[in-house]
Amino acid sequence: MTEKENTITPEVKVGAEDEVTATGAAPLSVILTTGDVSFTVSRALLCRRSHYFEAMLNGHFKEANQRQIFLHTVTPDAMECILNYLNFDVADVANLDHVKDTFHAANYFGLESLCQKIENKLISMLDNNTCFQIYQIAKEHNLSNLEPKSKSFILYSFNEIKSQISKIENIDTLYWYLSHHNLYADDEIEIFKAGCEWLTNCFDSSDDKILVILSCIIYRSIEKASLEFMLTNKHVIENETARRVIEGIIHISDTYSIDGFFKDENKESLNKYFDKETYEIIHRILLSKKNRVPPIRPCVMKKSPENIEIMTFNVNERKLVQYIPIPGYSWWGQNIVSWKGYTIFALCGKIKINDTWNYKVRMYNCLTEQWNTLPSSVLTPRRHATAIVNDDMIYVIGGFGQFRIMLSSVHVYNIKTDEWSELPDFPEYSTCLVACFHKGNLFVSGEHLYVYQSNQWQYLGTLRVRHSAILSHNNRLYFTERWINKLFFWDRDFTNCAQQEPKKIKKCHFNVAAMCKIENTAYIFSEGDNIDNLIGVEMCNLDENPFDESCSETELLWVDTETDGIYNSLSGCFLLADSKIVDDSVNKYGERWL
Repeated sequence: MTEKENTITPEVKVGAEDEVTATGAAPLSVILTTGDVSFTVSRALLCRRSHYFEAMLNGHFKEANQRQIFLHTVTPDAMECILNYLNFDVADVANLDHVKDTFHAANYFGLESLCQKIENKLISMLDNNTCFQIYQIAKEHNLSNLEPKSKSFILYSFNEIKSQISKIENIDTLYWYLSHHNLYADDEIEIFKAGCEWLTNCFDSSDDKILVILSCIIYRSIEKASLEFMLTNKHVIENETARRVIEGIIHISDTYSIDGFFKDENKESLNKYFDKETYEIIHRILLSKKNRVPPIRPCVMKKSPENIEIMTFNVNERKLVQYIPIPGYSWWGQNIVSWKGYTIFALCGKIKINDTWNYKVRMYNCLTEQWNTLPSSVLTPRRHATAIVNDDMIYVIGGFGQFRIMLSSVHVYNIKTDEWSELPDFPEYSTCLVACFHKGNLFVSGEHLYVYQSNQWQYLGTLRVRHSAILSHNNRLYFTERWINKLFFWDRDFTNCAQQEPKKIKKCHFNVAAMCKIENTAYIFSEGDNIDNLIGVEMCNLDENPFDESCSETELLWVDTETDGIYNSLSGCFLLADSKIVDDSVNKYGERWL
């Protein structure tokens, strides 16, 4: 055990434990002094838990016969954390400001297991408030497990953590972050605002730094109104070069388009309009930027003879790979949903062989890679229900209850409070419905189409065929019908949409089991009709050819004719963040201004 003293040179008295010193042997305890704090520590404990202290205290160093040892490279807080670990095998990293010192001390003393514990603890602490600090720690100490996960977190969560931008320590990290092509932002203007906020709050407002921020923006994706807003920013107003660059990009957008800037036939007129410096800056900024690719993967459930797996489609490698197996029993008719990219919830279902119902909600943290069972229980056990997430709520609709009774109840699980509540019953007793949120309202489709708004269900009409998948994009609802491998949409007016003739947009190669979207791209998980072992992944750009009379085929990304399982269409398709960001390339031109 240890005893902490607040003195640099504490008075050392020879007591019972130190009587061996009088005979020339080493003392049974030592005093470790760091800064102005001293710790009395068992000598045996230090030697047993640390090779560093074993060599120091039992070797031929002078410290072997000293009672007090001064450690000049270790802070008191770090030493206290080290001793807590040696005594109790715990890693205390509650104060992130001390973690860097603790890592340094743990490496200094050769405590690799403590470093691993701290890394695992930091992974579990990743949230909107800590992510920037944790990423800096991971990068500084080359933590191979923590760094990609913290990197993925800050890139995926930009819209929620942009108010924490001042926690970024330097302009180099800020530039890497805002210019990264995997940054997931609602709008490029938000990236500009975040960068200017950092310049305002972080004392670094030198002339060139606003040019760093400008070189982070993808101008193909920004509207003219946003460019005009940028001209009103004080950092731009104070920098003539930045103002000329933005005015020039506005001129290019109005006259040629961004891509037209690079056409040979426009070079002569552009050279007349711009001075040489402005033209060079604009050329390099526009030339070096890629489109942003959100760090997200579409996922789906796959049923195999042995177990149920969550599969993810690797967009870069174009193949379906296992993401994680579902532990424990294979619940029949269970639902899987994702929340904020890093959390999976498994709920509902039953075990067929012994008629055991699942009353609990299980949560998987994709960062810590651990499953946990949450305390609360469902209000009504059910299987083959419909589950959908919006904000911090999971909506569970219909399904089969006990004794095969079809349900109409709608229950809502609050993820933040771990509590269940009820909504008005769905107008039909139904199962295997499809649902999506469109402009804040919940649309649910079965034999009929309903929308939940103003605390009540509103009937929109009777459908000709039940839907197999539905999603929202811009002002449209896109859907597929069962046994019909085509993608349709309704446009704008949903008050009478069930009586409208839906418009065909694409023909899928196979029958659709599930569908989701990443930005403007729909990923369609399909399976063969008469071919039991065939599954595929298809893709459709929802912004291209919005109404295709010819109904051309979707792009087939991947197909497997020898699979041992099929898609679980009940759980649908969901999105998970990709924690393995490989490409860290940035706009090289921006480095000129760092």
